[in-house]
Parts: sequence; structure tokens; C-alpha cells
Amino acid sequence: MRAVPFALALALLCAAPAQQAAATELRDPWAADYDVWLGGFRLAALRVEMAPAPEGWRARAEVTTKGLAAFFIPAQGAAEAAPGWFRARGDFDGLLQTVEMRHAAGAAPEIRAEPALRQRAYDAPPQTLRGALDPLTAAVAALSPRPAAQACGQRVEVFDSRRRFDLALGPGVREGGMLRCEGAYVRVAGFKDKHMRLPDSAFTLWWRVRDGVAEFEKAVAPTPLGHAVAKRRAE
Repeated sequence: MRAVPFALALALLCAAPAQQAAATELRDPWAADYDVWLGGFRLAALRVEMAPAPEGWRARAEVTTKGLAAFFIPAQGAAEAAPGWFRARGDFDGLLQTVEMRHAAGAAPEIRAEPALRQRAYDAPPQTLRGALDPLTAAVAALSPRPAAQACGQRVEVFDSRRRFDLALGPGVREGGMLRCEGAYVRVAGFKDKHMRLPDSAFTLWWRVRDGVAEFEKAVAPTPLGHAVAKRRAE
């Protein structure tokens, strides 16, 4: 999904503790806006919305490059998801890409793309995809408010239509009114050999805890261009 901007990938980092079951427990509509920064420069704006629906829940995410990033790399993307279904559309400087995935428990997802995704020798084999969540289903489960005890110490399997990877979090550490979790991006399949040999990529997540309920606040990941940060915008 090359046309879906970096900010959506960073939003996926926020999905580390996701479980699809958590998404089905959503009872009230919820929305949040995040600013994405890279090396001290504002890169993009991200909005995530989720709400109960007859099928269980529905969610939408929109991301648009901002500032100098919008001047040099004009891009925007949107994704929608519901249980068992995901669709994303990206516009990367005029290059359009739409991807739709349908998935069922224990089965590899069905993928439709326009234009068609180019076949690669290192594409993720179907057996590695069973049980993996699409990006927005994972993000919905992670970003929705949750009991603080469920925010950390988990692992989620993700497939973004090209790459299969795990996002793993260690135990939570309380820091005043915040909860911090150290995590790792673990490559599983769909990467070139030289990338598979790289060490796991570290990141850190923070939740704000009020009355025992945690709401996602910030993600930080080191990159060669400086720290990438997604931070919730003050209401």
C-alpha cells in the first residue's frame, strides 16, 4: 500500500496491544485527532473515528501530509473497517492505490487492489497470514479506551496487504497519570532478505489513565531521520 502515507503506518504502531475482541466491545462513539512529527517537523494530521454498528463496530481513519511534507510529498489516505473487512485508498502525489481485504478467523485474507499489486518473490506466503488483523481493525482495538490493565503486555499479528509483522509490547510502567509501554516491530514475512536481517524496531507508547481507564496519548519511534512522534491533539 505504497500510496498510504507514513502517518497511517505510524498510527499502526499505536495498535500494538490490539485484540479483535476488544474492538467488538465498543459501546460508545469515539474520535481523536493526532499530529505526526518527524525530526521536529510536523509531517501529517491523523483522525480516527469509531462507533458501534449493527455488525458490531465501524471505523474510519484519515491522514493528510502537512507543512513542508505536504509541499514536497503531497499525500492523503483514508481507511475504513468493520469486522472481517478493510478498505484503504491512498493518493501519493497523484499515484492512486485502493486495497480491500476480507478476512475470517483462521483463514488467509482475500485481497483486491486497483491497480493490482505487483507480485514479488518475497511476498508473504498465505500460511503466515491466518489470524492476522488488517491495520485499521488493529488500530481500532488499540485506540479505543480500555481498562489500564489491558493496555500493555500483549502482541498482535498484522498484515497490511504486503507485509506480515507482529507488534509486541512489554509490561506497562506507571509514570504518574501516564502508562508507558516499550514495544517492538517484528518482521515476519513480505520483506526483502536484507530487511529481514535487521534488528526489531523499537517504539514506545503512552496512555493517559483516568479512573482506571487508559486512552492512547502518544507513540514515539526512532528513525534514521529523527524521532517519529504521533501525539493526540488537545481537545
